[in-house]
Amino acid sequence: KSAQPNIRLACARVLYKIDRKPEGIAVFMDIIKSESGNKLGLVAAELLGNLIKASPLERSEQKELAEKVGALLDQSTDVAQRLALSKLLYQVSAETRAVKELKAMLEQKNQNLRLAAAFALADIDQFDKARDVLADLGIAPTETGRMARLFIRYRDMQEYYQRQSDAQ
Repeated sequence: KSAQPNIRLACARVLYKIDRKPEGIAVFMDIIKSESGNKLGLVAAELLGNLIKASPLERSEQKELAEKVGALLDQSTDVAQRLALSKLLYQVSAETRAVKELKAMLEQKNQNLRLAAAFALADIDQFDKARDVLADLGIAPTETGRMARLFIRYRDMQEYYQRQSDAQ
């Protein structure tokens, strides 16, 4: 626990990947708590979510982690942290609360936050809820607008090929 947070983050990832998930999750959660309001806490939440997508947890582990993430979400007042925790909560347990939190963030005035919420929704297969925001942001001749347009195009192509596959 005395190591630098970024080293602890790397160790948490290794623990999770070598199938010592409970120990890895404990380190991730400690970093998320201790580094809240800091970019490293957001990175820890995203990395844990990505690892869970790649290597899902057992049902009992999901339930326990969902409770911990939900408790952190209840305590958090930082919008960026709430976004990261909501996405993580959905990745852990597909809770509707997470989708509601992310949808509420689509109403924020901050364009970057709206984009992050839209991408988070799209990433958890809730793309239809984010499409309008992505379309609005896609109008801008900026890097953000370009990303939003590409994401919509990618999703449209996915849907097209799915319909083609279903028709056969």
